[in-house]
Amino acid sequence: MAAVRITVSRPSAGDRATAMVSSAMGASASAAKDDGTFAIRGLTPGSYQVTVSGKPMRLNAMIPSMTPAQSGWVVKSIRWRGQDLADSGIELQADLPVTGVVVTLTNRPAELGGRVLDAAGRPTGAFPIVVFSLDRARWGAGSRRVVQAQPASDGKFLVVGLPAGEYFLAAVTRLEPGDLADRQFLEDLTPSSLRITIVEGEKKTQDLKLASGG
Repeated sequence: MAAVRITVSRPSAGDRATAMVSSAMGASASAAKDDGTFAIRGLTPGSYQVTVSGKPMRLNAMIPSMTPAQSGWVVKSIRWRGQDLADSGIELQADLPVTGVVVTLTNRPAELGGRVLDAAGRPTGAFPIVVFSLDRARWGAGSRRVVQAQPASDGKFLVVGLPAGEYFLAAVTRLEPGDLADRQFLEDLTPSSLRITIVEGEKKTQDLKLASGG
């Protein structure tokens, strides 16, 4: 556990990968002790996001869409007073220490895999995949419930580490930086998206066939 680091940083704009890069700059972090405890001090009041990294995590493993070989352990939850801080972040107040935060990791993350097929039923790798929560409150910069994956040339895609819940699944012609943090972009995708349910630890297969015209 001593290789695991817990980082607290100000929220940043962009997708989950961008948020993780930003969190490494100007953030406060603590390595877990051998008994798994950690403490981060000197934080000023305000809004923060909580992330986890380190060797057992295998770099960037907490980002959904990494392959199993890359991922290893992923964050299952970061619980405090009934909240999952991995989703909600936390609002720190002056003279009110936050104690009893519990970080839970798992090496059996949920997996969503399948193929993207064109209108003729042929596999295609030309269309990025977007997976995003049905719960619009989960949308926003750095959300682990709004992710992307690039299919291979044979159309196969794999998303690893999504928390349990209900999701929209869609293929898009292209993705621009910041699209995943754009609520209107996601809203515009919902009418043409499939609805799927991810169960904790599930290995789910769902093909995605494009309508005529792409």
